[in-house]
Amino acid sequence: MNNKSLIVYEKGFFYKIKMFFKNIFNEEDLQESNDYKYTNEQEKRSSFSDGIKIKPDFEKEKLLKMQKDYEDGLIKEEDMTQEQVKGIENLYIEQITKLREIYTEYKYKTANLRKKLTTNN
Repeated sequence: MNNKSLIVYEKGFFYKIKMFFKNIFNEEDLQESNDYKYTNEQEKRSSFSDGIKIKPDFEKEKLLKMQKDYEDGLIKEEDMTQEQVKGIENLYIEQITKLREIYTEYKYKTANLRKKLTTNN
């Protein structure tokens, strides 16, 4: 006779807890939740990276190209519509204000350097 089959094997306390949770959460449910967590993390990463990316301004790029073509003499003012002319004028104004800001910052920095040099001597 086989005496091993007559011995009752008692499961431990931790085994019972493990089996309880295993029965509650089937492996299929765990797999689905893991898939959900994975896709959710991917969505968070992609939304974060999309938020960081600098999106190109196609209108501005088009106006910059038109401005370059206009300055090179490839297109004339008569060839452009009123809307395009206004857009290029606004682009010029924007570029001029940026250059003025850069110039004032440069002028301020050089004045500070001049003060430092004169005070040190």
